[in-house]
Amino acid sequence: AAVDVARELYMGGSNDAIEAVLIAEDFSDVQSRLAYLRTSQQAQSEVFERLAADRSALESKLTQLEKDRAAAMAAEERLLALRTEIEGKLVDQQDEIAELNAAIERAERREARAAAAAEEEAAAATPVVAAPPAPAPAPNGNAQTAVEAALSQVGKPYQWAAAGPDSYDCSGLTMWAWAQGGVALPHNSGMQYAATPRVAQSDWQPGDLLFFGSPIHHVGMYIGNGQMVEAPYTGEFVRVVSASPSDYVGAGRPGS
Repeated sequence: AAVDVARELYMGGSNDAIEAVLIAEDFSDVQSRLAYLRTSQQAQSEVFERLAADRSALESKLTQLEKDRAAAMAAEERLLALRTEIEGKLVDQQDEIAELNAAIERAERREARAAAAAEEEAAAATPVVAAPPAPAPAPNGNAQTAVEAALSQVGKPYQWAAAGPDSYDCSGLTMWAWAQGGVALPHNSGMQYAATPRVAQSDWQPGDLLFFGSPIHHVGMYIGNGQMVEAPYTGEFVRVVSASPSDYVGAGRPGS
């Protein structure tokens, strides 16, 4: 055993092993000290091995953390770029929306101006028609109905060959009005003159028809008080006027 110890010291003994031999009291003490020393060295070696393994694991984790950090930074950069892109698009969209709103407002203003102009034009084209005067009492119910019917159409437009209810020519108005009173008349002023008995100007009564022109081309309905209701000509409207035009040729009384 002493030979083994000596060989161990010779081949690789450390300073600690030599010191253990030198301070030992006897050979048994040398063996004990060397055994303890070998155990301590083994434990120290195991500790170093664990430390090396831990260091390797730590370095691996640090490497992974560095990779994760780089990936996070790259992701953050992508997010920042995406945010910048989105904000840019939002600004562009807001500009487009503002332009569209401005265009809509301009169109609405144009439409409002056009509507106002159309209303003004319509107002200018529509005559201001005063309320028709109250007619003088007619000689009978049929004539009264005819006069009231004719006056109810004041303000409606003249249209050649029309006989109501939206527009009239002169004989169309008198024909329609007297039809409400139960008397049929032809749709022609000359024919109405021929179909009615003559009435002297001094004997005019509400409902009588007054004829004008040579040849006859116009007819109106007397309503009393020196006035008549007529559908005059294109561009005008049914109206009440004086019953004394210069081209008067005669009067007729329907239903007589």
